[in-house]
Amino acid sequence: MSAVDVDGGRKRARVEGGALLGAFDVATQAHLLATPAGVVSHTGLAGLVLGGGIGWLSRMYGLSIDNLLSAQVVTADGRTVVADAETNADLFWALRGGGGNFGVVTEFEFGLHRVGPLRFLTAYHSLDDGHEILRAWTRHMAEAPDELTWVCYLRLCPAVPEMPQHMRGKPAICIAACWVGDLHEGERQLSSVLSYGEPFAITKINLSYKALQAYSFPSPALPSRAYFKNGYFDELSDSAVDAILERAGQLSSPMSQLELIYLGGAVSRVPADATAFCHREAPIVANIAAAWTDPADDARQIAWARESHAALKAEFTSGGYVNFLSDDEPDRTADVYDATTRRRLQEVKRRWDPENLFHLNQNITP
Repeated sequence: MSAVDVDGGRKRARVEGGALLGAFDVATQAHLLATPAGVVSHTGLAGLVLGGGIGWLSRMYGLSIDNLLSAQVVTADGRTVVADAETNADLFWALRGGGGNFGVVTEFEFGLHRVGPLRFLTAYHSLDDGHEILRAWTRHMAEAPDELTWVCYLRLCPAVPEMPQHMRGKPAICIAACWVGDLHEGERQLSSVLSYGEPFAITKINLSYKALQAYSFPSPALPSRAYFKNGYFDELSDSAVDAILERAGQLSSPMSQLELIYLGGAVSRVPADATAFCHREAPIVANIAAAWTDPADDARQIAWARESHAALKAEFTSGGYVNFLSDDEPDRTADVYDATTRRRLQEVKRRWDPENLFHLNQNITP
């Protein structure tokens, strides 16, 4: 169930629930169209979208759920229904951010946007530049146009030819930025991103959106084990930056990272109660992503993620992003949604899945 059907004239796409982002991007980009949908080609589209869907185009065009027009759903009692803004509107509201709690979505319909070549940048900074870079990042993005997305990844430097020998395997800040729109203006905007600190291992390139989606995870090896913690910041205080840099200094897996995403833009202009993704006012998402391959390393990597979350917890605002949760907590959604949103989700759950058939997920109980 992975078919993608694109109507280029109407800027619409119908996508079956088993599709991966890569297939969706290839089909839509054949018409120079796209919609925000994650950042990694091998991600499953359905799970990503039902949790919200943050991507390179989100500051420009919103979350994946903000571009969802309708969903075909198989319900707990075996019916097939359509949910959109007018039909089964309560279900449609809950599907947009409430995860896989309400039924099996077998088909999505999205609105699309014209997206041509992008200007893209990556560069690395020593952790010694950390305070300057993270401070400059928050100031810059608070005033940035929607066309600019700038993400900070705190990770170990890879052993690649363009990386200075003395930095390979060392913790660093990788900045990644893209510009959606005129490429000449994109060059000017990305050059301003490079004006802070002393960046090294710089790559700037024009590329298609589908190529950017594949570029975001260039490693030929995928981690077989992973553990996630996350939270939102209204702003980065000095103590938050101190904690982030201290935890980055403890990284031991080349696949792990502490990811800082600045949203705002179109995401923040959707009313908080319009969808079940309710934390639109906090612009910064922190994803503490431990990833590794050796089971013998489980305890160390999980401890790094948990200790990193504990170090930042006092700085986080309430809530979290449901797609960045691991499954070791008994009630993982209790802190993700605000009380009003959670209560409304539970009411929808009671109406559509009263026996909690769909519980192998970030579960919302009836």
